[in-house]
Amino acid sequence: MSIYPDKKNGKLTGRFCVEVQHEGKRLRGRKDTYKEAQALEAEFERMFKAGIAQVAKRKFSKDHSKPHTLSEAVSSASGKVWAGLASEADNLNKLSTFLSVIGDRDLDSITAEHVDDLASHLLSSGRSEATLNRYMSAISVFLGWCIERGYRSQPVPKMDWREESEGRIRWLTYEEERLMIAHTRDDIPAIIRVAIDTGLRASELLRLDEKGDIAPNWIHLWKTKNGAARSVPISSETYATLSRLLDKGMPSYSHLRYEWDKATNEIGLGHDEDFVFHTCRHTYATRLVEANVNLRVIQRLMGHKRIETTMRYAHVHDAMLTEAAAMARSFHDSRRSVARVIYNTQKCGLAEVREIAKGPLFIDGKDTENCGSNGAGVAELVDAPDLGSDQKYS
Repeated sequence: MSIYPDKKNGKLTGRFCVEVQHEGKRLRGRKDTYKEAQALEAEFERMFKAGIAQVAKRKFSKDHSKPHTLSEAVSSASGKVWAGLASEADNLNKLSTFLSVIGDRDLDSITAEHVDDLASHLLSSGRSEATLNRYMSAISVFLGWCIERGYRSQPVPKMDWREESEGRIRWLTYEEERLMIAHTRDDIPAIIRVAIDTGLRASELLRLDEKGDIAPNWIHLWKTKNGAARSVPISSETYATLSRLLDKGMPSYSHLRYEWDKATNEIGLGHDEDFVFHTCRHTYATRLVEANVNLRVIQRLMGHKRIETTMRYAHVHDAMLTEAAAMARSFHDSRRSVARVIYNTQKCGLAEVREIAKGPLFIDGKDTENCGSNGAGVAELVDAPDLGSDQKYS
């Protein structure tokens, strides 16, 4: 059986192991869904049939040997290439996927065609163009690191970078938040609440350490995705929740992913590819925008290096756009009304305009015969001491 449920410490993780053997050689990998596992199994079998599934024959120690193959270099990269960054584990996982797709081989033999093989595999598995770019970025950095240390003599292959759209920003409604909390188990409901209340990424939240990372009013993040430390204010309730989670031990990412996916299917959102745990972070930013928090403040809270990243959240709320447009229309309609009164005062005479303003000629902001105003307070405007006679009707 080449596909079987993955376990850790005797407990199911929600992922699937893939293991294919051929003539004494073995390729192994793990995937988050059964469909992805089937695709990886088919890829392993294709590699064996094509004769491109290579396995390192020599013993290798990452501390004392110079790596020559992809698997050896990936082993050496741990704790070095992305050391100190929260993205380290994610990038190493990307390299492992690359290894599982193209098979182990000499570092100098890796070409653009192998990167294309990875791209085909990812796209056939339903991954987005943006995700593909993240994989290529990790590979590019990794191979550059290998070149700098003399592990590889060939230049980094040319990457076929994909055009990325801004994409859809998906956030949770208050009802979706309630449902997700109701349909998850163990400590995952608490993790969801904290993520929505702080905007922390999964990698930041699950790696919090009680030694200096949290205080009664703050979370201090020393390792973030972009390498820049930041601090996020928290409520006393969030502090109490985090203290309890840290005392008990944070859940694993695989357990969080399993519970999230299970709950999304149960509430009928399994078809929504954008409804992932990172949606909690989008929800935090979106609710800050809805509360009219300054975008520069939101940038600091989110840890964005570029304000353009934060600006994406300024366009997500249709109600805010509608309200802004209505305010602009109201403002300019009132200015047009004043200007029209001034125009008619000059044209018709003050007494006549005062009589028109008192009459029933103003309907929905339009004067059916003489003037253009909403009628409310026009007589007062006519009698005002200074109407600004230099203004012109437009």
